[in-house]
Amino acid sequence: MIHLPRVLEAAETVQAFCRLQGWKFCFIGGVAVQRWGEPRLTQHVDLTLLTGFGNEETYADTLLAEFSTCAEINSE
Repeated sequence: MIHLPRVLEAAETVQAFCRLQGWKFCFIGGVAVQRWGEPRLTQHVDLTLLTGFGNEETYADTLLAEFSTCAEINSE
């Protein structure tokens, strides 16, 4: 079952974390479309993170360290 408030809460948490890190990012997919008035039944948050080339692993490691529990729950 889709629970949009929980999805938006997750997006807010990710947004706060990315801002705290000083990262450039944007939401894409269902959350972004929802923001602009097109209803979507999304169950997750899609994010584009502007890392530049060659430093992607640092960003991925930082995200996984912060949100590893979420990744484990969603992979089940």
